[in-house]
Amino acid sequence: MRSSRYIPSFKRFGAVVIVVALVVLLGNTASQLNTKSTWGGSALVSLVGPELALADGSGNADVIANQGCVADLGPSGCTSNDTGIASVSNITILDDGCQSPTDTVTFSATYTLQSTAAERYDIGLYFATDGDPNNNGALTGTCTIATPAYAPSPWLNLDGDQCGDLNSQTTLSPIVEVTALCTDDDGDGLLNLPNCTTWDNNSNTFCSIPDGKLPIAGTPAKCSCDPGFQVPVPVGGEIIVDKIVVDENNIPIADDTDFSFTITGPDSNSTPDTFSLSANDEPRKAAYDPNKNPAGPPYAVSETVTQGYQLVNTVCIDKGGTQVSPTAIYVDYGDTVTCTFTNKVVPTSTSIALFNATGSESSIDVMWATVSEETTDYFNLFRSTSPDELGSQINAEPIAAQNAGLPEGATYEFADADVVSGVQYFYTLEIWDIDGTFEYVGPVMGVLENPTAITMDTLNANRNGLPLAALMAAGLLAMAGMAWHRRRKA
Repeated sequence: MRSSRYIPSFKRFGAVVIVVALVVLLGNTASQLNTKSTWGGSALVSLVGPELALADGSGNADVIANQGCVADLGPSGCTSNDTGIASVSNITILDDGCQSPTDTVTFSATYTLQSTAAERYDIGLYFATDGDPNNNGALTGTCTIATPAYAPSPWLNLDGDQCGDLNSQTTLSPIVEVTALCTDDDGDGLLNLPNCTTWDNNSNTFCSIPDGKLPIAGTPAKCSCDPGFQVPVPVGGEIIVDKIVVDENNIPIADDTDFSFTITGPDSNSTPDTFSLSANDEPRKAAYDPNKNPAGPPYAVSETVTQGYQLVNTVCIDKGGTQVSPTAIYVDYGDTVTCTFTNKVVPTSTSIALFNATGSESSIDVMWATVSEETTDYFNLFRSTSPDELGSQINAEPIAAQNAGLPEGATYEFADADVVSGVQYFYTLEIWDIDGTFEYVGPVMGVLENPTAITMDTLNANRNGLPLAALMAAGLLAMAGMAWHRRRKA
């Protein structure tokens, strides 16, 4: 006798139908819940864009980044102060933090919202994320906009739409993630995050961030701003180095010549920061640990002057506009010190009137002539087989200027015998001045001439060693004698 119960086939079929119906019913219910709000009204997961944070009815705020600010979307100003952000807590930094004032930081934090008014609908939180370049808080520029959740309790939904509300009996604490420029305008070393809070006094306005219906204040009386709001995120210091090159008339010019820089201190055990920078490059920015009250020496910025240039000016200015010494830089939290190095192209006083290379049978003769040698010290000569390469120096010792220190010129010649016939050689003249700068002139090209196959001074035509010229002279005399003899005979 079987111990299990037998279930008729039609009953099993009915059970399957019931299960399928339940699945369909639940699916329809889920679909209806999901269509209630593709952004903030569903407890189910919704697909959102990369700049939108998922919101639901479980206490999560709606957040959308890279938007306009209050005055870009609504009133030109804010005059109220009865509703706003009272404090910030539970900060979680999601990247490497604020290394310098030009860095950005991404963090999440809990913001405490309070109001002394009876009811405020569709609360909007505007955070200035662009460093507030317009100096008006979160009124214009680029903002991240958030609105509190509307469910469950203590979140409020007083008007039945998809933006959270607030009243004087409730304190809300939405969590908002923000990416902002590391601004520290007051110089206390902490992040400044200007913000504005907006609301509506009427319950009949529909608000839904993903549908483009943002929480916007209708009048200045429906928003309040805090341009100096601080978030306890430390902001590091920064040293910026800029390079300018001017011509002999002190006019800035484009120049891709690299100049070497070194930043040292205050830790004597730290490795100096070395880098190269040209006038065509963007200013070099780097974060440094603040040392406003250092135990050791300050930071120092120095340049290794490139030959052919003269360092004419160095100016370092901190964020407050105070000029500081490039050898005594104290970087505070949130401080930026900008050092500008100006170099001038040094024109040589050696005027070259002639520079050429002429090939002979045994050497290539390089010649140059100067007009004035008032600042000239000496010359070097380089040879290469390519016009694009400097090559090797071919003079063993520097060629001293003949009229060094005088406004007079001289002529020079160098015979280069270490060459091969048929090869093109390129010569570059290096001119050194008495101040240690130099310049190049050239290149010029020279080719060794092919030697003559037979030369008269080496050819002997008889074995007794008589020169060919003597033999030819004797022959001419004999022919002349025969002619004279014929005339007499005739």
